[in-house]
Amino acid sequence: MTEIASLGVLKDVFIWGMVALTLGVAAYAFMRWRWEGESWNTDGNVLSRPYDFVDGLVALGLIALYSMGFFLASPDPSGGEAAKAVMTAGTLLTLEMQPILICLLLLIYMTLYRGLNPAEMFGLRQMSTSSAVAQAAISFVLVYVVLILVMNFVVEVPDKSQQDLVNEFKNADNLTFKIVLALAAVIIAPLTEELMFRGFLYGVTKRFTDRWFAAFFTALIFAVMHHHVGSLIPLFLLAVGLAVVYEITGCLLVTVFMHAMFNAWNLAQLINQ
Repeated sequence: MTEIASLGVLKDVFIWGMVALTLGVAAYAFMRWRWEGESWNTDGNVLSRPYDFVDGLVALGLIALYSMGFFLASPDPSGGEAAKAVMTAGTLLTLEMQPILICLLLLIYMTLYRGLNPAEMFGLRQMSTSSAVAQAAISFVLVYVVLILVMNFVVEVPDKSQQDLVNEFKNADNLTFKIVLALAAVIIAPLTEELMFRGFLYGVTKRFTDRWFAAFFTALIFAVMHHHVGSLIPLFLLAVGLAVVYEITGCLLVTVFMHAMFNAWNLAQLINQ
């Protein structure tokens, strides 16, 4: 699939996701008005009631910020491979500072402006670190088995190419670059992406809809934001699994460790190729 076609698919999926969010929020608002007293978004173990309308606007702002990558992109109109600069360890570190900064600003907003306690909102005290690791390991195996079964026997991937960072890792001769990329994949990405997608976006979406709608919507956004059509379905399935595990355990640490295990496993496979 050409770069411009891939970009078109991602834009279409994102737009339909936002249409689904608009209709979903409207439908749930009507149901709450029609059956006053219903509180289905308190089901599960993820706290969502403290969020309000302002948090919803912040969540939309985060989604808009992450969507800029493919809405402002200018792919090669001929469909060929555009010339790409070689990524260095310094460039990668600069890119990784962006989600870290966004997460820091989000935590400052939650604590200082909204008066929310992130440890309480994300269930960080629900279990010890060792218990979270154990829960994550068991959940990772179960989710990964389901993902493999679906991808091998149910769904045919439309684009079998690999993500740019995967190709960069495979082709890089610089050991420093590979170490930085590995640290970014196993430490930075799980922390920042789980905080934003499962921790904040999922909780806010659940507040205005319910846990299943929130799981599917945030999974779709998570998958689209990786800017790669070939990874769209597996990342969507992974994100749904992460949301389900988050609801069952009520602890964001579990999904952070699961995410880290997923990325570490994929890196190990690349190294062994």
